[in-house]
Amino acid sequence: MGKSSWLLVLVIGILFPVYMTLFPIYPLFFLVMLAFILGLFVMYRKWAYFVNLFLFTYIIIAGIRLGYIHFEFLPQIRDLIYSDPVKVLLSGHIWGPRLMVSYPAVLLTDWLNWDIDTSFTFYGAVLFAAFVLIHVSIGYLYRDVKALAPIVFGITSVLSTIALSTLMNGRLIAAFVGLIYVIYIQMGKINSKEKFAIRDYFAYSVCFFISTVSSGTMMITLLQILIGTFIILKHNKRSYIGLLFFSAFFIMLIGPYILKMANKNISYFGGGFDGIYKMMTHGLGSILNTHPKLIVIGIVFVLLIMSPAIKIYKYCRDRNPMLLPVILSLPICMFGGLFGVSTALMIIPSLILFSSLFFTKLITTLTGLDVVGTNAQKNH
Repeated sequence: MGKSSWLLVLVIGILFPVYMTLFPIYPLFFLVMLAFILGLFVMYRKWAYFVNLFLFTYIIIAGIRLGYIHFEFLPQIRDLIYSDPVKVLLSGHIWGPRLMVSYPAVLLTDWLNWDIDTSFTFYGAVLFAAFVLIHVSIGYLYRDVKALAPIVFGITSVLSTIALSTLMNGRLIAAFVGLIYVIYIQMGKINSKEKFAIRDYFAYSVCFFISTVSSGTMMITLLQILIGTFIILKHNKRSYIGLLFFSAFFIMLIGPYILKMANKNISYFGGGFDGIYKMMTHGLGSILNTHPKLIVIGIVFVLLIMSPAIKIYKYCRDRNPMLLPVILSLPICMFGGLFGVSTALMIIPSLILFSSLFFTKLITTLTGLDVVGTNAQKNH
């Protein structure tokens, strides 16, 4: 029996029973996750997916069991959980997309007779598991034959998501997944030099949809999709026709909803230009609103960092172009953060990615292993 089989026997035959003895709750959830993990292993035969997802599942279940991790169902849609989500969505209800994204938690409540917050907690855990897997996939873009980078990317994301789980209410997890997958698509296109296909634009649409848990988060994802794709097409010297068609169709489809959400937010703060200005009090812009003199300081700061920012962009464009989508997300999230704290927190996925790159390069320096994909990128 090979090493792979022996490890599977170890996990299933020893670690799983021990864990279920220590934490004998929610066995169905754990069994489903275990089946999913084994399925990934069979499909991909890549250890990074297997190890990191199993590690994440162990820790997240322990955190939930011990009470350190608990997410709360979105308060705006609690009154809608007994409604048909499709009918609510098609009716044009302003919270329709939000209900649709969160509805798997309602299904868990119905199937297992859990309270809605417990169901939402496990739904959030599954979304964070997807977040970890996407990070592992990004690690494979940087891998060499030793496949150390995917492991480092995965472990960094596991530790980061577990830490986040103890601090947040779970509302933004779906948006995190949407944004990081958009970045993954864009990094992959830079790495492969392939053109965007219909399936990529479809994936973009799904990512945007699951980011609608907040008006600010959906705008961050939309800007990342449009600006990031434009930059990549320019870098890869590809035609813009596909992006133009997608943009036109997508804006026509979601434009009314975006306008409805924008009007709701502006009206809440008084309407008109005054409402837009006051809307900044909802986010980090409240500091500028409270202390107007800081606006001048902020403008000077932006001007001072403009030159080094351009140099960093050019350096990455020439030396490590796969980082361009990650770098782009930083100013988008920082600007959006003026209008909402949740919008500002959309910078977290990119910060986790930068941490993964840092630790990968640190291990490269300490061990002498080429795990950041330098040779792999040259081959492309």
